[in-house]
Amino acid sequence: MRRCCISLCVLVVFTMAAPAFAVHACYGVPFDLTIAEEALFGDGFRVGVAAVVDSRCPIGAMCCWEGDASVDLLAAYPQQDPVEFGLHTFRLWDQSFVIGDREVTLIDVAPFPSIALPPLEPGDYLITLQVVELNGVDTDAATWGAVKSLYR
Repeated sequence: MRRCCISLCVLVVFTMAAPAFAVHACYGVPFDLTIAEEALFGDGFRVGVAAVVDSRCPIGAMCCWEGDASVDLLAAYPQQDPVEFGLHTFRLWDQSFVIGDREVTLIDVAPFPSIALPPLEPGDYLITLQVVELNGVDTDAATWGAVKSLYR
């Protein structure tokens, strides 16, 4: 009985941790995911979509601001716990996130809401992301002064 209970617990944990679908992706090439999908890279790095919250002004509506689509993501290196972070379509908020020597960038969230269409369900969204390898580039040191010093 105890062995059966332990096996069931292990099965539940692995089932909950596994994405519904996996997409094979390459660094530097944009790819599309929906909620519960995960992109797997050749070295084992992975990125998955946890949620989408869309407050963008629908096509055909008059709004006081353009709104924002927020995407909650999980990213992890092999054998490490995933890191959760959010990216946005609004230009003044974070559109990319650095985890280790990888940069994850939100390219697009489609479709755009419209007053002529029924409200979108979370599974209707297609999230376009791009992941690049930074190859040891210190993104904190990439200030204007650091860039100018390279050309002196």
